[in-house]
Amino acid sequence: MGEVKENSNANRDFLIAVIVLFGIWGYKHFEKNPIDWSAVVRVAILSLLCLLFITSIIIAIISIYRHKRRKKEEFAKIKGEFQDLVKHLPSTLEKCNEKFKQLEKYAELFHEEVKKAKIDVNIRIKEIKEKINQEKEEDRREAERERKKWEKEQRLKQIENQQINKIFEYFKEQKNNESIPEWALEFDSRVIDRASEKYRTFEYNSKLDKKHWNQICKFVLETEGYPTHFNAFDKEEQELYLKAIQLKKEGKLKLQEEDVYGEVDKELLEKKFYFYNELSIKDRDLLTTKCGYRHKSFIFLDGRSGNKVLIKNDNPSESDNHFCKKYLIASIDNSMSQVEYGINGQRTDVMFSVAGLKFAVEIETGTNKDIQIQRKVDWLNKHFDYWIIICPRKEKTKYKKFVDGKKSYCHTLKEGVEFIQSIINPS
Repeated sequence: MGEVKENSNANRDFLIAVIVLFGIWGYKHFEKNPIDWSAVVRVAILSLLCLLFITSIIIAIISIYRHKRRKKEEFAKIKGEFQDLVKHLPSTLEKCNEKFKQLEKYAELFHEEVKKAKIDVNIRIKEIKEKINQEKEEDRREAERERKKWEKEQRLKQIENQQINKIFEYFKEQKNNESIPEWALEFDSRVIDRASEKYRTFEYNSKLDKKHWNQICKFVLETEGYPTHFNAFDKEEQELYLKAIQLKKEGKLKLQEEDVYGEVDKELLEKKFYFYNELSIKDRDLLTTKCGYRHKSFIFLDGRSGNKVLIKNDNPSESDNHFCKKYLIASIDNSMSQVEYGINGQRTDVMFSVAGLKFAVEIETGTNKDIQIQRKVDWLNKHFDYWIIICPRKEKTKYKKFVDGKKSYCHTLKEGVEFIQSIINPS
């Protein structure tokens, strides 16, 4: 242990001796060669300036790099937005041009990329113009098709009305609609049905007149005078009484034979769709034999078959299936529903009014074109709080793209009925 301590002291003493000797040497050296402090100051200042210059250059380089990187990020973002706008439909010329103007601000920094973007936007503008022209041409063709279709329908309707009137006059001459002449065999069955219906209406009105005449005759036969309020009657009514009085004087006044069914209840004719259990046997016979109603076997709300109904579908362009589905869906709650609800010249098949909200139901079969569906969808979105398309299961894919699942929905009949019931009775 003593040796280590001794060695440590020896090293220390040696170091002190070296410092002392170096100090003596330095003193003698600077005594012979004094320091030029002005030169030292100049060197220090020059070194400091060089350091500041180099530091400024480094800072400038870093700032330029950061600025360029920021500009590149901004350019990349706008370029990405522009490419999305160019690639994805739908987009407009105004949007493309507006976004491209933002890109042009970076033309000096990213010349080639902006140049490529310009090519892309020109291609997109061309595509959009072509699409606009195609849509205009399609609209023009669609309008032309609709016009021709309307003209054709009008011509057919005119021919049909002529045929209906011709057969109707024949029924009037024969005083029944139980048979048709040979020249009517070539007519469409719908024409004959319409003529038969027109004759039944004519017959019904004639019987109403007959019933009214019988009432007048009965009054005159029983009282042999005029009603107390005769002077308040209109001219036609007074003439009927005058005629009855004259026939009574001539001994020719008698009651006419009345229809075994009697007068039809006007309220009964207000509805075009009945379930069998809503009507008595007498009313069913009266509506089918005298008023143009038809028996039909349809489905229940849950999709089961065998639902017997009585219908009067006066629209030749509407199928019985569509006609029945409207009234079947409306029957979910007749107090809240309205069939063929119209706004601004367009109609929805069924409208439910629930808690002040309008809920529309459209029954589709898959025959309408997309452009026709889109027009109806725009109308539904504008005028109703909620709406639903009911279609066959195989057509759901076609119609689902027009609904959003929030305001509008697409279901089969069974699904739609359950959905409507859940809205009307949420409990």
